[in-house]
Amino acid sequence: ILNIIEFVDLFLKKKNNFFLYVTKPFLILILYFIGKLKKYRKKNQSLNYYVKNLIDKEIEYFNYNYEKNNKNPVEKRGNKEISKFLNVIKHNKKIYVIKIYKKKKFIGYSILAKERIKKTMIYRMYLAEIRIKKNYHELYDEIFSYFSKFAKVKKCSLIEYRNLNSKILNNINKNKYFVRNIKNSPYLLKISSDLNLNLNKFVKRNWETSFLDGDCLL
Repeated sequence: ILNIIEFVDLFLKKKNNFFLYVTKPFLILILYFIGKLKKYRKKNQSLNYYVKNLIDKEIEYFNYNYEKNNKNPVEKRGNKEISKFLNVIKHNKKIYVIKIYKKKKFIGYSILAKERIKKTMIYRMYLAEIRIKKNYHELYDEIFSYFSKFAKVKKCSLIEYRNLNSKILNNINKNKYFVRNIKNSPYLLKISSDLNLNLNKFVKRNWETSFLDGDCLL
């Protein structure tokens, strides 16, 4: 949550409950103190970021090699597929392509999507895609901290990290984040129970972050 007051206003508007409106000051205080109590693991910044609006040849080449060497199920990203998707959805979202460098070495990229929450003037940012070379997974915490600061600069009230696979979840300090358990969402995708049990578990564990639609696996 990047702007607690705007977030609470949005929550109260959706609930439309008079009693909750009375408790607004307490809700703000509770979220403020929860945020303060969360422990942050401080690290010296070791990465550099370059923000673009389009996919370039370096990312295309990176995706080609990433998919070639990845044994996990992945969605296709090469042959300008990303650019096609960006053109489809750009009418209602602001897209940021962020290239990530360790010193001068290109180690991966991410796509963030900024959108206005319906019937409000509040904006959110969400992680649509991230791909990092396997030798740099310990840097996810630092990368996500940068994304949060970036989203705040872009006047977003909250940032959402969706559909994070096991590699990412095992390399972040979970005390830094608010965890939301989603019971019902248009973004959920359930794997058929008819699949082989071992295959079912493998797909759930290894599926990559999805692209600009928030799909996740149950």
